[in-house]
Amino acid sequence: MNKKIMSLLTCVILISVVSIPAIGIEISFEENIVNLKEKYFHPYSGCLEGVIPTKVAEFKIVVEKPEIKSVSYNDDLISLVEQLDEDMYLGYLEDLVDFGPRVTGTTACDDAGDYIYNLFDGMGLDAEYFYWEDGGLYGNNIIGTLEGEDPMSDEIYIICGHYDSVPGSPGADDNGAGTVAVISAAYLFRNAEFDHTIKFVAFSGEEQGLYGSYYYAQAAAQNGDNIKAVLNLDMIGYTETPDDGKKLKVFDDEDVSVWITEFLDSIAVEYYDLFNLDIIPSGWSWGSDHYYFWQYGYHAIFGHEYRFNAYYHSPQDIIENMDIDYAVRSSQLMIVSLAELSGFISYNAPYIPEIPTGPSNGIVGEEYTYTTVTTDPQGDQIEYLFSWGDGTDSGWIGPYSSGDTAEASHSWTTKKTFEVKVKSKDSNGYESDWSESLHVTIPRSKNTQNVWFLKVLERFPLLEKLISIII
Repeated sequence: MNKKIMSLLTCVILISVVSIPAIGIEISFEENIVNLKEKYFHPYSGCLEGVIPTKVAEFKIVVEKPEIKSVSYNDDLISLVEQLDEDMYLGYLEDLVDFGPRVTGTTACDDAGDYIYNLFDGMGLDAEYFYWEDGGLYGNNIIGTLEGEDPMSDEIYIICGHYDSVPGSPGADDNGAGTVAVISAAYLFRNAEFDHTIKFVAFSGEEQGLYGSYYYAQAAAQNGDNIKAVLNLDMIGYTETPDDGKKLKVFDDEDVSVWITEFLDSIAVEYYDLFNLDIIPSGWSWGSDHYYFWQYGYHAIFGHEYRFNAYYHSPQDIIENMDIDYAVRSSQLMIVSLAELSGFISYNAPYIPEIPTGPSNGIVGEEYTYTTVTTDPQGDQIEYLFSWGDGTDSGWIGPYSSGDTAEASHSWTTKKTFEVKVKSKDSNGYESDWSESLHVTIPRSKNTQNVWFLKVLERFPLLEKLISIII
């Protein structure tokens, strides 16, 4: 009998929910295990290894439920969350998986923590390490903080997931999936404004018994931190059937935190055309980093895939065995929920301009014209700043009316491929992010201009790139 099946039986017995088939009913041992897991198993990444939370909260604080406004479709918020696509998600996930098994206390886990810290820091968040140790075990929780804009508010909202994994497992779904949702939320929110403070937290020590989240929740309670809601994401990227991809389980304590589940459900209903997900209230579970927030009196939920990952805690917990579309939609739903809870302030800045339009190759000394356009949510007039990729820019040009095309011209003095991009600013001084870049290759000087050669380059862009590398 293999270790995984034995561990599963031990876990099921511990939570006192074992159901023995009636005598005379023919059912295979393997089928019974599947039935038990489907019917009774509260997902927890440490449970199958016989690990259960053993710490005890010394005290419990009282946190009042926040005032929740009714949910309505927010176009600005949708424009923000739609920037999270499969390419962005996979970029972060591949980086995490490349560290190998991220076992707490190992170099791989420490390096993954440094990676997350540097991401948060590069996004302009207040990034910090939260070091903890317990006996011979140690680790770092990684925290990125985005301060709220309301000076009268001390409310804190947390999105979190554990970034460690078990020995021998790349930990793609458990729990690269949830960690990437946290990182993506930080990236999307880095330039946005919220009434209340948001903390993006990646925990270590989860696989050994929720150590990282225990010490974090303990410190928060000791400090009297007014944490209003914790959205913990653990394994949100696996499906076996199309129907699995339309459901997301949410565990709560069936008491003070049930309001969060109900709120998530209202988000799922309001934005169903976008996320195509139903929230499945799934009752109580001690099985992840939300648990000790409950023990210390905070409101928290645990978001989890509908179908438990068959490759969990194994060398096959890899990206190829995940449903990335499902992971993205699950992440987006949680990110929108976090934004609504935290008091998202609709953008004052213009939207990011379109990628510049104009010649993609040319000659030294010749002037070329590039255009772009964007709109402002409030209809304010807009100025544009073109960056030419050679250390110079156009300076702010305009103003233009919202939706009107802007243009600027430039000539280059060296032979190279340049990245041309543009940003916008409204009449109140609010700036957008930079647009995507247009690659412009300048292969020859004006006095050696060869029209035929340029036409060849236009027809064969790969040749253009090769020449730009050579010269």
